[in-house]
Amino acid sequence: MTDKIVAFIDIGTNSARLLVVSISPNGAYHMLSRIKDVVRLGEDEYISGVARIIPEAIDRLVLVLRRFTDLSRTFGDAEFVIMATSAMREAVNAQEIIDKIRRELGLEIQVVSGKEEARLIHLGVAAGMSLGNDQALFIDIGGGSTELIVGGQYSYSTLESMRLGAIRITNQCIKKNFTGALPPKKQTKMMNRVMTVAIPALQRISEHPFTRAVGSSGTTINLAEIAQRLYHAEENSDKLVLQFTDLEKLFGHLCSLSLEERRRVPGINPERADIILAGAAILLAVMGTLKIPVLEISDRGLREGILMDYLAVMPGTPQSEQMPVKDASVLQLGRYCRLEEDHAKAVQKNALSMFDSAKLCGLHNYGAWERELLANAAWLHDVGDFLSFVGHHQHGEYIIRNTELLGFDQREIEIMAKIVRYHRKKLPGRKDSEFGSLSLEDRDRVRIMAIFLRTAEFLNRSHAVFVTDVYYSCKGGDVKLSVAAPDSSDLTLELMSLAPEAALFTKVFGKKLSVRRV
Repeated sequence: MTDKIVAFIDIGTNSARLLVVSISPNGAYHMLSRIKDVVRLGEDEYISGVARIIPEAIDRLVLVLRRFTDLSRTFGDAEFVIMATSAMREAVNAQEIIDKIRRELGLEIQVVSGKEEARLIHLGVAAGMSLGNDQALFIDIGGGSTELIVGGQYSYSTLESMRLGAIRITNQCIKKNFTGALPPKKQTKMMNRVMTVAIPALQRISEHPFTRAVGSSGTTINLAEIAQRLYHAEENSDKLVLQFTDLEKLFGHLCSLSLEERRRVPGINPERADIILAGAAILLAVMGTLKIPVLEISDRGLREGILMDYLAVMPGTPQSEQMPVKDASVLQLGRYCRLEEDHAKAVQKNALSMFDSAKLCGLHNYGAWERELLANAAWLHDVGDFLSFVGHHQHGEYIIRNTELLGFDQREIEIMAKIVRYHRKKLPGRKDSEFGSLSLEDRDRVRIMAIFLRTAEFLNRSHAVFVTDVYYSCKGGDVKLSVAAPDSSDLTLELMSLAPEAALFTKVFGKKLSVRRV
């Protein structure tokens, strides 16, 4: 087997980052390219109450992604894994942008939640350092949000995502086109704004002990580089750090300079000169409140975390030794909601058997991705019982959509939630409004996988787990559903329940269904 070329792209509020790697069948990988480009998706986004990405920023993003894809394909037939964060997460026109990029570039973008972003950052940064038994605080200041994580080498104890970012705070506290020095009153206003948002999250973080602090992201790295040039130029050190006392001095110094003067500060990235004051204010608030004297600096972040997450599902890799985060988060939610695990396992097993046999019959052409979504939806189909059995399919949808299921993007969560929603009662037509914002293709996925889940649920209505196997077989234009169970078991209730489902099956698949016991 040949190596696989995979391009990982992190679309942030300020920059887009690309990591291209070659991955061998045994999980070993080799980095081919690692670059970033400024996109400024957050330009003017956070000024009003409605977050909207402006056309100029969209054009920059398309141009950068085109450049990234062209570069990645010079290494071979590349697979793309693309995730977008705060700017896209909050923008009211995010779906329009996703659709535009799909049409023009053929790329699929996953928009991740704040806590999922934090989890991936921890994966990426922790994988690049030796923590031993230490617990560390990880700080990542982006353009639109700041992520805080307390964790060790392989796991975390808490994740926080704050609506604080270098571009967001700049837009909110500094007038557009202002190029002068920032006077003390405006400095105070900026710090007050930051502290108002940060305090609740910082209080929660303070409940989790840590012995080290690690900063990542371009803003933090650049602040450390400037401090190194201004205050420690004569020192020889292979390890970049940022001391709190240096950051305090640096914030005052940068505020005293005009924009043009800041661009000439030794060590600064000129492209960050307009937003670095806000970034420094956020870092000051975090380090000051949590009494962090020194911050270790890492050049790793979200894109490396996406890579680590990708490798974690490949057998034989070091990352795979931990339980996959998707499995862990689904298991945790089910157990938190006290679902009946034997019933959930039986329904899951039968739903997947129908999924597999239906594919052999040509009823669908879905693959491993859809199968995983069905498996997770089947496991979680009764979580709504936690609130009430009456309407538990609706409660289940609500719980899945409003729980931080780590490892999943928003599209996957929405599909799983809808499969659970329609595992009983009415199944809507593919164009009905109940499907919300799902595409027609994803609506078809929901309708087809809901058929399998509904049937699996009906076959275990008594929760006695009588059914040992269930599968489809096809002959001519008709489909037969075979249900296997011990001769001593009474399946009268279960088989009667399937009678109305036959008509629904015909509506979805366009084929007549008959049921037999074997």
